[in-house]
Amino acid sequence: MTAHQLAWLVGRWVGRGILGLAVITFFLQWVLPRLKKWYSQHASQSLSTVRTDGSSVSDVQMAKQDSIHQELQEKHQAKVASFKERILQPRAEAKKQQKEEEFYRFLGPAWKGRGQILGSVEEQQPEQEELDQFEKDLNPREIAALRRRIQTPAPQPAKPPPKPKRVITLPEEPSEDDPERVLVMLRSPIQTVCQRCFRHTDTVQTLLDFMTVSGFTQTFNTLCTSFPRHDLAQDTNLTLQDLGFIGGVTLNIEEKDV
Repeated sequence: MTAHQLAWLVGRWVGRGILGLAVITFFLQWVLPRLKKWYSQHASQSLSTVRTDGSSVSDVQMAKQDSIHQELQEKHQAKVASFKERILQPRAEAKKQQKEEEFYRFLGPAWKGRGQILGSVEEQQPEQEELDQFEKDLNPREIAALRRRIQTPAPQPAKPPPKPKRVITLPEEPSEDDPERVLVMLRSPIQTVCQRCFRHTDTVQTLLDFMTVSGFTQTFNTLCTSFPRHDLAQDTNLTLQDLGFIGGVTLNIEEKDV
């Protein structure tokens, strides 16, 4: 077999394969959908065959489904009505009764019995009759509200006026060549140091005011000497000269035992 004959034979088989693929593609895309459509129409026609009583099979199935749905709906409605009658209505009535009891308890009078008007019997009788005649036209709730309005609140004692706040004013610092000059250094609990110069005649209260100006209130803090430890807040009227502070002194800011 020559090469020309071999090529002709291969081309022939390739052409046949392409033709077979074209036939299969035509069958899948055009013939098969129409076969499915025809089969579905034929199946629907077979299901809708007429029975002896004149009704089709599909109509009978739909009637059965409707009856089943109706039965389930009736059962569900019966359960809902039973739940509402057994649980919801008694619960709502109990809540309503409880609210009414609370309303009448808070709305009713704060005392039992009736009050009496002060004065002699002759003065009380016409006023009491007038009050009785007026209360006949009212219901119990309006009577209770009227009696509560009649009550006058007890007078409250007058509040004492607030104490005026003391304005802190520190004295002027002495000059460096002033013989009465005392350098005061305050060591705080947060390891900061505040310093200022004062005179021998300044008191301990002035040092406490300086501590307040520095950011430490006298309500929770005090000034103490290092050794021996002494709380200066106990001697606010003493001067620096009385305490022996000459030239300079270092004091500690400590928290009070509240």
